[in-house]
Amino acid sequence: MLDWKQQAARKGDVMMATHGHTHHPAWQPDREAGCPSCHRRAWFSYQGEQRWPLRVAQALGVEPVVRLWNCHHCHTTVSEDMLQ
Repeated sequence: MLDWKQQAARKGDVMMATHGHTHHPAWQPDREAGCPSCHRRAWFSYQGEQRWPLRVAQALGVEPVVRLWNCHHCHTTVSEDMLQ
């Protein structure tokens, strides 16, 4: 089985190999969770971070940095706080 760096290199995803690991200590390239869209237990791939200016984040009631994950089953992209 490939480790997360090898998986990222195979996918050609430099952001996955460096950015996520550096800024999110509990980060892993794939994780299992319940999908809020297809309602299945599925694997999710880390897609990166969505960054909001502080005043916009406060107005929307969200964190300034939102981590995004993609469901392997239905291909929906969801924020980390939506994973069950």
